[in-house]
Amino acid sequence: MTRGTLLVTGAGSHTGRRAVRRLLAEDRHLKLITRDPEGLGQILRPEEDLTLGGNPSQASYETFAADLADASCVAALADAARGCDAVVHIAHIGFAETMVRVCREAGVSRLICISSTRRFTRFPDATAQRVIDGEKCVTDSNASDLNTTILRPTMIYGDEGDNNLARVARWLERRRWMPLVRGGRNLVQPIFVDDLVEAIIRAVDRPEATGRRALTLAGPEAITWRAMIEAVGIAIDRPVRWIPLPFSLVLAAAALAQIFPGRPVATTAQVRRLLEDKAFDIDEATEALGGWRPRSLRDGLELK
Repeated sequence: MTRGTLLVTGAGSHTGRRAVRRLLAEDRHLKLITRDPEGLGQILRPEEDLTLGGNPSQASYETFAADLADASCVAALADAARGCDAVVHIAHIGFAETMVRVCREAGVSRLICISSTRRFTRFPDATAQRVIDGEKCVTDSNASDLNTTILRPTMIYGDEGDNNLARVARWLERRRWMPLVRGGRNLVQPIFVDDLVEAIIRAVDRPEATGRRALTLAGPEAITWRAMIEAVGIAIDRPVRWIPLPFSLVLAAAALAQIFPGRPVATTAQVRRLLEDKAFDIDEATEALGGWRPRSLRDGLELK
């Protein structure tokens, strides 16, 4: 028996793909929002559906074409959302204002948004400010009858196409060396993508415990940036050769790289964040999500 209908944005993202599969495995009917319905169809190829543990032909979902950057999409999204138990907003939280409007117009009282711990950086940039503004829109809506939950993951890893540790692995496979800035002493606390998905599922299932709360999601313990990179090297059998470099030189190189076409190896904002610790207390999330327990970096890398 179908447990309920959810509208999901960002279904084509790394996290979204896994969340969609988990939700379908739990007999949810899903309405998936995407800019590319044909591409989204590749998410649930028959051979991949078998991982759901059920009959792939019974997967219950619909796709809807929409660009969340286009404010005119609200009416169409509200039509799709009518009758849904909740909206799970996995797309960028910068579109939260649109999704709050969608919920209100559709009469949906539950909204779960995926944010980012980037909002805590002391080196704010446009990306961090967009996260902060998106969260404010969500928390402001709690004054009404809209029951919202914000999930703030730290660095997400565990997908072959992720832009975090998978990118580090690709670098080490090609070069085997890594620049070392300030000894790599800053703390990080990455979260395995399936642990984030588990948190999303639990938030959907626990509206009273997670409603009107912002929960920070991270791995079980903080480690140094250097230890994290070395763990990736061990996982792919590429021991890291460190090349110590002055912070000012790395920052200047990142600024120069941003001038030229193409994606830089690291932005100036990313380099500056090497100066700050990204360590978080996850006790509140563990309690609210009913004993949610993220796995260690070592265990996550073994499963990747």
